[in-house]
Amino acid sequence: MKRYESAMIAEPYRYSPAITWQNDCQIIMDYIRNRLLNLVGVSETNYCSVLVQDSRQFCLASFLTSIEGKLLICEEQDDCRIAHLVKEQAMPHCSYSFHDIPEVTEIEQVLRADATISAFVMNYTEDTAAMLPRMLEIAQLVKDHQLTFILETSVNLEEIYLPMADLGVDLLVSSEVKETTMLPEVGFMICKQSMLASIYIEK
Repeated sequence: MKRYESAMIAEPYRYSPAITWQNDCQIIMDYIRNRLLNLVGVSETNYCSVLVQDSRQFCLASFLTSIEGKLLICEEQDDCRIAHLVKEQAMPHCSYSFHDIPEVTEIEQVLRADATISAFVMNYTEDTAAMLPRMLEIAQLVKDHQLTFILETSVNLEEIYLPMADLGVDLLVSSEVKETTMLPEVGFMICKQSMLASIYIEK
């Protein structure tokens, strides 16, 4: 793959799927997609990665509009992008905002008060010593309520290990892997193959 990596660094736009889809490009895309899966500790046996030549917010919007039911949006008080996004799409939702670290008991109160919630959408913006253990607690809560777990993150997955399978995340949306993709303005989604298949079958 070294010759492909060199070519992508020298001429990244040439290898954009929006411009060409030759055999070499297909090999490169498959290589990148597998590296993305490795970053979060999963394999193509149960997961798949989808590259989108746009922002992670575009990736998130394209997927959220396919989700049936009500969303619970969990994000920091100073960053309400996801809530604004679902409002623009007129999607049924409720919000839980937090400062620094989300409280599991508060999230559980929201879930118990509304049985129509079918998906939990969280914005993971900072990696701190307390965040990952708290994420594991939240993941268990989401699993107990049998919700779809969607995680949008701006942390650099090349520097911070985010165990997607351990967290039970159904869909991960990001764009912070510049060294892995070697492409400009590329967002990506990693999701369970069963989830992606069910959406296409239903639609």
